[in-house]
Amino acid sequence: FAYMQKFTEGETTLKLAATDLYGNVTEKNIPVNYKVDANTAHKVDGNIYVRRTNSPVKIDGKLDEPDWHIDIIADKIALSVPTATARFGTMWDDNFFYVAAIIEDDKICYDHQYAYSNDSVEIMFNPSNEKAGTWVPEDVQLFAGYVDGQKTWHVNGKPINCEWQITDTGYICEIAVPWSTISRTPKPGMKLGFEFNLNDSDVSKSRNGIITWMGTSSNYLTTEDFGTAILADAGDEIIYNDVADDDAGNSGNTGETPDGEVTIERDVVKIFLNGKETKTKNMPVLENGKLRVSIDTMIELSGREHTWIDKDKVVIDIPSIGDFNVQANNPTIQIGIHPDVVEVTPYWIDDGIYIGIDFVEKYSPGYFGMQFKYDEDTKTMYFTK
Repeated sequence: FAYMQKFTEGETTLKLAATDLYGNVTEKNIPVNYKVDANTAHKVDGNIYVRRTNSPVKIDGKLDEPDWHIDIIADKIALSVPTATARFGTMWDDNFFYVAAIIEDDKICYDHQYAYSNDSVEIMFNPSNEKAGTWVPEDVQLFAGYVDGQKTWHVNGKPINCEWQITDTGYICEIAVPWSTISRTPKPGMKLGFEFNLNDSDVSKSRNGIITWMGTSSNYLTTEDFGTAILADAGDEIIYNDVADDDAGNSGNTGETPDGEVTIERDVVKIFLNGKETKTKNMPVLENGKLRVSIDTMIELSGREHTWIDKDKVVIDIPSIGDFNVQANNPTIQIGIHPDVVEVTPYWIDDGIYIGIDFVEKYSPGYFGMQFKYDEDTKTMYFTK
């Protein structure tokens, strides 16, 4: 089995206990010294490149616009012991700075009069990007969360547009901040001091923790630890980070490449099914050298019955098991009544939802009825039904 435990910086002890079928208990204490340094994911680079979108954005919490990439992990524990997790993405156009977040949280509370004591998303701007310390009048602190039935709330009288969607594993929050709120006229290359916080509440009328992207629990007092949001132009190519890093070649949340570019290689990956080379409608690609496979390819090769829900979610019928749900920008795969989480979040490339090699290796044998092997040297995928 696997278990993930969050740690605050410093020394602690992890106690493991196992009980066998006869009631015998074995215990072991494991000392852990967790240090935050330059190799810690949220400390690398500190820049996010904000994609310019030319497509209309509907603030509805569904995140079904193709330009959304929810790939930035906020995982720095700034206060107490939060139990939720957060990742977010950003976009911009001539009218708004957009932020969307996918929150994993098994208990959602929003009955306090102040948003920061509820489950809520908090975004902050230092428009000058000086990060000089003490807040100045043009700096902006905004909250998005339920308060007395309202889905938006802010501390300084400046408007935002926000929508929530409650999910099986937490909630989705989508925000549009007018440029007038940030007191800037946007243009490509503009740099803004930027911070993302998640307020976590598991007990009625009480906040039990804060998670932040780059800063500290003092973000509301000082801007010096903010990250930087850089407005990219519509023609710029941006590398998007995957949610996890593993030996299978999945890139982690380590910031952009030095030139900020992403390379998609097409027609270089081959597929063999039962020893015979075949092609599918949406062939696999290499994104910065990492294998990405269309979910349509898995459906086509396996012959599974399926139904598309809108354009961002597909429900695949797995015999004797039930529905197998895959949704863009959501790492949770719902298998019948049981949720599971993949390392590389499914996301859009061109006109299809693509998945990482971890998905293919994990689900091919048991759910798609195919044994799978990938030869990285020859860039060949082998499936056997």
